[in-house]
Amino acid sequence: MTLEIKKLGRRWLVTGTASFHVRDRLRAYGCKWDPESKTWWTGSPKVATAIESQIPALIALAGQHPQQRRLA
Repeated sequence: MTLEIKKLGRRWLVTGTASFHVRDRLRAYGCKWDPESKTWWTGSPKVATAIESQIPALIALAGQHPQQRRLA
């Protein structure tokens, strides 16, 4: 599974195969879903930095069985 942050204009996009599995965590960070590009995004550089620092943990969370997932 992959997860990465890309800057596009004023937005930071959260892309990758793990983004669907950690959508609740991304929502908690305040990210919004863009159905047209099928990506999560934020306009906040602080949120993008926070998500980027959590990528390994988010990927690990995405790999767990749904009943085992625990959001800290």
